[in-house]
Amino acid sequence: MSDRYQVVSCSNVSSLPTLLDHSVPQLLIADIDGQTGYYDVLVHIRSTHSSLRLLLIANEFSLEQQVEALRLTNVRFIEKPFPLPQFLEKVEELLGNSTSSIKRRILRIGI
Repeated sequence: MSDRYQVVSCSNVSSLPTLLDHSVPQLLIADIDGQTGYYDVLVHIRSTHSSLRLLLIANEFSLEQQVEALRLTNVRFIEKPFPLPQFLEKVEELLGNSTSSIKRRILRIGI
């Protein structure tokens, strides 16, 4: 992915607001398995960065999790395990198929 995207990593959801104060990516990819309080953090992020797109990864998503996250808009889900082409399809779906030579900025959490 590094040839097409600039990727920044973060080890947990709780440090995300501080990281976003310094740099805002076009896409946030978050593995929410084992992360507590992720929804409150995502709501806060959405209130301060409304155009940020979200790709949430987990072993499975409950209906409640899906409904909560869909309220945030620009959110996609992918369940583990997933094939790489499916993952890249979700990324492109959220970012669009721009042919720009500028690398698109992605922040990944916990993956």
